[in-house]
Amino acid sequence: MFVITSYRRFDGETDEELIYRVTGDKDKIGSWQDVADILNELLGTEYTESKFRKQRQAFDKMLAANRNKFVNDSAQLEEIRLAQRELERSKIQFRDERRSWQKQNYMDSRFDEVMDLLVERLDNFGKTEFRSFPRPLIGTGKSMIVCLLCGSNSKELASFKPSAPRAKAMAAICIPKQIPK
Repeated sequence: MFVITSYRRFDGETDEELIYRVTGDKDKIGSWQDVADILNELLGTEYTESKFRKQRQAFDKMLAANRNKFVNDSAQLEEIRLAQRELERSKIQFRDERRSWQKQNYMDSRFDEVMDLLVERLDNFGKTEFRSFPRPLIGTGKSMIVCLLCGSNSKELASFKPSAPRAKAMAAICIPKQIPK
């Protein structure tokens, strides 16, 4: 007879799991009566060897009948593979969408930043302060010129005196609508 102390119940092991494990070692243990003695000792029962033998046969019969559903069903395994592949495709599609949104947000923020910079510079551009110049004396002549000084934003009216042109000035003859009296 096999030593009973070499078998014990594992933590969380159900009665059915224990019976399946011990009856699976029947060839090591010996006879079905020896298996029944071990299981009765571990379970605290008084069953005959017939009960455990028939229970093992029922386990094996049910396992054989359903094995293809649990282990060898290639169609089911292929279905799982297809589902995993579809999941991976969905993940990649989600990452691509997120990347597109981030790119669009980046471009929008860059555009907003450039527009803000342009608005700021245009606002500052209009704040140019002009230097004031004394009003020139307008002679009694009928011609007047507008003198634009290079490097300055100021404009001034002056009498047309070709003998004393201003340095670096561009001159244009302007005929006023009303002649001063």
